Amino acid sequence: DYIVSGLDLAISQEASADDTALLTLGHVKYGNGEIKTGDYIVLNIQRGKLRPEEVATMVSRHNAVMRPIGIRVETVNFQEMMANNLEDRGIPVTAYKTGREKNDPDIGVYSLSVLLSRGKLVFPYSNMDAYTRQNMTKLINEMRRYPDGHSGDSLMALWFAVSEMRDYMQGGYTFPSGPHIESPKGPANDKEADIETAAKQDFARGGYDPAKDLLNRVREAEKRAK
Repeated sequence: DYIVSGLDLAISQEASADDTALLTLGHVKYGNGEIKTGDYIVLNIQRGKLRPEEVATMVSRHNAVMRPIGIRVETVNFQEMMANNLEDRGIPVTAYKTGREKNDPDIGVYSLSVLLSRGKLVFPYSNMDAYTRQNMTKLINEMRRYPDGHSGDSLMALWFAVSEMRDYMQGGYTFPSGPHIESPKGPANDKEADIETAAKQDFARGGYDPAKDLLNRVREAEKRAK
């Protein structure tokens, strides 16, 4: 099995600011039972409003316990200083500057939908574990709301982790497949997401394909961008 992490750094510790999120992702080399070969499993999410020294301590402990192959972290402004700090500690950091590939249908955030539609992205969820349930619920809600409003902290950390895993397994960086496009419009809030999900379930018996639906939305966005 391979283990990587994605780190989405907040730019402030104010109460209204975003959280720092550290997500750990595992890739299953040999499946067993419900966990299949090639599955991606969210192993852990840590998040909170943390000072820089608290982030460094959290990541250092995480690296000592999980031993990820790489930790992808976005480097914008002070975030680059944090990445350098972590690298100086011997942590396998991949510094990353997000660009137009974020909206690329093949490797951008929306590419996660392909894993979802194939049932290859696994989220641990148990009524007996309130901490895990809370963090996974936040991540799932961020995915449902994307791309409207703020890109969720856990969602960005997940995308960083999947990108790190993809590049590691392919032996190099993957580049966007085409020109920048605006993100397709999704549900604005949880209520609309629920309505959309219910509608999709109604069409399930008719052969609804979420990947095909995503492709159609991307093509509509491309037309609007022209």
